[in-house]
Amino acid sequence: AELCVCELFGDRIGRDRSTVNIGVKAQEDPHLRDDIGAVELALDAFDWHSYSVVWTPEQARFYVDDRLVRSVEQRLDYPLLLLVDLFEFPVDRQRDPADYPKVGEVAAVRGYRHARTS
Repeated sequence: AELCVCELFGDRIGRDRSTVNIGVKAQEDPHLRDDIGAVELALDAFDWHSYSVVWTPEQARFYVDDRLVRSVEQRLDYPLLLLVDLFEFPVDRQRDPADYPKVGEVAAVRGYRHARTS
């Protein structure tokens, strides 16, 4: 499965409002279902933001700039891999070499494990 913390598409971002895909992608896990929400937020996607997930075996709570924006109640009770993917989907096949290289910046990545209670 995949916890989709932040998926931005160029045609859905702006300086005042942006739509962020957030949720669970079942991938090859037959116990889960795709549950991705297109969350419209009052934010400038060109500026720095923090995107995060608090994940327990019972649910995933997604945050943007420390504000809860979505919860998904599905059981993901196994380790997952962290991937940071950057894709470009050009408008047409013509690509001006002067537009490259493209740059994507990630300021920080942090992970932690919840303390277990007995």
